[in-house]
Amino acid sequence: MKCDKCHEHPATVHLTEIADGHKVEKHLCKYCAAQEGIAVKNQVSLDKMFNDLLVAHKEVDQLNELVCPSCGMNWAEFRKTGLLGCPNDYAVFGEAIEQVISRSQEGAIRHVGSRKSQIVPSGDEQLRCMKLRQELQKALEMEDYESAARIRDEINVLSKSSCPE
Repeated sequence: MKCDKCHEHPATVHLTEIADGHKVEKHLCKYCAAQEGIAVKNQVSLDKMFNDLLVAHKEVDQLNELVCPSCGMNWAEFRKTGLLGCPNDYAVFGEAIEQVISRSQEGAIRHVGSRKSQIVPSGDEQLRCMKLRQELQKALEMEDYESAARIRDEINVLSKSSCPE
């Protein structure tokens, strides 16, 4: 379709106006639209938009297949809760987790926190605490309260030095 005004260039701007109860359609090229004071933003082709959506969908599908071998956390669970299962999740989810952290930390990848002098427990200590909490949950579900009490006490001893809240 050619421009209604210059009849030379293809019409890329399509306007529909209703004036005095009458519908008036204008089909203008970007040059004639600019002359009439109509701002034309950069356009994205539908092919590019759909291609970008397909690529993003494939990336999400690939992320959803990842599962941490240490704690069993998957990407969907992380997105739902916003919490990681263990320190190994950083390696499993890689760049995707860095992007999420970067967005939430306004561009920074590493969170320092408000207690800079706090001693940070090692990954092994954190993993031990995570496993103990999982064992505690299983013991409670099985109504094995003696084991649950023992595990709770072990967590309390470790939490003074190693277990993050």
